[in-house]
Amino acid sequence: MWRNKIATGSFSKNTKFILKQVGLDDVFDVVSGGTNITKSKPDSEVFLKATEYIVL
Repeated sequence: MWRNKIATGSFSKNTKFILKQVGLDDVFDVVSGGTNITKSKPDSEVFLKATEYIVL
């Protein structure tokens, strides 16, 4: 089964809460967000950090 990652500039805990509220919390195995980055928009750090979780 494919697992999905999500990258957001918001705090990860907020994103996880929203995903749970809309019934999508089990769709994403990784939430990469403002909690684990040091640079905000428009920097690409959030997306580069998310790529660290991709296993090919």
